[in-house]
Formats: sequence, C-alpha cells, structure tokens
Amino acid sequence: MSFRTALLLFLASFAFVTTSCAPSTQGDSRAAEEAKLRALDEQWSATAARNDLEGTLAFYANNAVVLPPNASIATDRKSIRESWVGPRRCGVSPATGAAAGRAVRTTS
Repeated sequence: MSFRTALLLFLASFAFVTTSCAPSTQGDSRAAEEAKLRALDEQWSATAARNDLEGTLAFYANNAVVLPPNASIATDRKSIRESWVGPRRCGVSPATGAAAGRAVRTTS
C-alpha cells in the first residue's frame, strides 16, 4: 500500500468517525412528540366518551387494524365501524367496556 493510499484511507476514516460522532443538529423532539400524542389521546377519549361515532372513527388511519374484545379483528373501515356500533347497541362503551351509566366492579 502506497503512502498516498494510506493517507487517503486515514482521512476518509477520520472524516467518517468525526461526522458520525458529532451531536445532532436537530433538537430533541421527544418531549414535543409526547405532548402531541397525549393531546391526541385526550381528544380521542373525549370524543369516544361523547359517543361521537364519526369523530371516533376519524382518528383511525385508512390501514388501521382494531382488535375488539370477543370479536374478529377489524381490518377495514366497515368492520371498524361495526366494532364500535355493535357494543353500543347493548349499552356498552367499546372504549372502556363499561355499561353506560353504570360503574364497573372488578374482583381481585
């Protein structure tokens, strides 16, 4: 290996190491992302608690998959809607599993 090749290899390695170990120029956005997710969660919970079916369904992405309790996996808009409509017919909130207007008692 010639001196020129060795020097070029050293400089390339040095440049790679110094740039990969440098601090990120972007700020840490985890706190902002967490705050955004918490706000969306509060909005979703409030919408579901109001029994706003259309508002609740608006939170789901086009490719969402819902795992409703004691039911088949909902993989499309129609089945996701049905997973929300079905329990409401029986007076049960799909968000909490609680009967409407009644407290839920759990056993330990």
